[in-house]
Amino acid sequence: MKKMLFLFFTFLFSVIRADFTVQVGSLNSENAAKRHISTLKSKIDTAKCYVLRSELKDGRIVFRVRFGRFRDMASAEKYKSSFIDKGVDSVVSRYEDPGYEISYTDDAGPAPLPDNTEETKIIAIKDTPAGIIKIDAPDDTKTKMIEDKTFEYRLGIINRKWLIAVQQEKEKEIIEELITEYTGLINEYLDSREVFKGYYMIAHCYLQIGDLDMTLRYLDRSIESAPSDEKAAIMYEKGFMVYIYQRDFQRAIDIFKRLFFEFPDSAWAHAAQNIVNEILKYKVYMDH
Repeated sequence: MKKMLFLFFTFLFSVIRADFTVQVGSLNSENAAKRHISTLKSKIDTAKCYVLRSELKDGRIVFRVRFGRFRDMASAEKYKSSFIDKGVDSVVSRYEDPGYEISYTDDAGPAPLPDNTEETKIIAIKDTPAGIIKIDAPDDTKTKMIEDKTFEYRLGIINRKWLIAVQQEKEKEIIEELITEYTGLINEYLDSREVFKGYYMIAHCYLQIGDLDMTLRYLDRSIESAPSDEKAAIMYEKGFMVYIYQRDFQRAIDIFKRLFFEFPDSAWAHAAQNIVNEILKYKVYMDH
């Protein structure tokens, strides 16, 4: 139970507050990473680059070259797009602490609204499976500042409401409202690569009111729509719930078998194996 709650609240807080960076390379040694930074000097501001040492699941060590630190994904996406235009392979990643302080790259904040009301374009931002894209509105619209309302940003707003309710011990009073808000957000961003997070949060809403069938149904939707690096954790949680709440040992084992097959090297597969071993020991005990 403690492991499951830890997973849930870790997820909840990570969605609410996360910094981002732009990865521009991944090398096998620190010296190679530094040489790579040197080759980029003519294309990007390498003074904002740093090297992050990372251990892969198979135990290999890589040195990731990353650029900057951003308060939101949209700012990082802006830089990534400009780098790609210059021929630099780039991808937006969540910021990870390299062991020393990295200053925020863009602290200026959004540009102020213009004093005049001349007719110009509205720039909106939309979250899509390919990333965040800008949309130009018709030329005859008034100048406006459109806030970045990506799926993850808006999900964070709903999550904050939940956390405040938890702190005030009013959580169950707003569960139905939360489900409605999460559902509306999902329907608005069905093509988003982040939509699995909305399904996951709805699953936990139903868990709070004791509806396990709906909980498992929405965990299934979360698993189906999640990227591969997120599926294993959610799959483990589903199997754990079936084991703890339903006491349906065979169904739990079947879920964990799928986890073993699809993600054999993940930490969640190892954790699931421990539960399967407990189940098998219990069955042997009961058979005697």
